[in-house]
Amino acid sequence: VTAFTSSVGKQAEALRMGAHHTLDSRDRAALGAAKSTFDLLLSTVNVKLDWNAYLETLKPRGRLHFVGATLEPLDIGAFSLIGAQRSISESPVGSPDS
Repeated sequence: VTAFTSSVGKQAEALRMGAHHTLDSRDRAALGAAKSTFDLLLSTVNVKLDWNAYLETLKPRGRLHFVGATLEPLDIGAFSLIGAQRSISESPVGSPDS
């Protein structure tokens, strides 16, 4: 399990919560080094990100799955999906109070 985070403070928290590794999502070199590494990315964020950079970290036939939703459209290039047979999916989740 690798936790992507843009905050140094959250890196230690992610490790305490069970992540084996952390990756600084603002570090382009770190994202590049993770190319074709992951089978699944589980997105819990509700902000716009460079999803094409995240898709590149997926192995062929990898999946980006959303459980958080942003109000802005996703800017995703089809070729990053088609070429490696990657896919995107989502599922609704309720708040802990639901």
